[in-house]
Amino acid sequence: MDPISLTLIAVSAGLSVFSGIKQNQAAKEQGQQAVQEKAEANTLARYKNELAEVEKKTAIEIETARLRELARQRQKRYVQLELVGVSLLAFMAVLILIRNIRER
Repeated sequence: MDPISLTLIAVSAGLSVFSGIKQNQAAKEQGQQAVQEKAEANTLARYKNELAEVEKKTAIEIETARLRELARQRQKRYVQLELVGVSLLAFMAVLILIRNIRER
């Protein structure tokens, strides 16, 4: 073989190796990017789950506060009814006393 043919073969082989190296680098970068995108997707999913959990807890806290307020209002009504009942008993006692005084 003549020196020009050997040179062309060497240059062609060098270009093939260089092309292979570039392809490997590109594949490696794509793999790293895919791993990074997957990690970001997992982080985003975790944040969404945490947000949903916080929203759920907040809704539970709001409902608990609402139920406590309803219970407080119901207890207030019971106290008012008890006061009405005591007032009626006192009024009846006064009426009985008045009747007893008149009968004597």
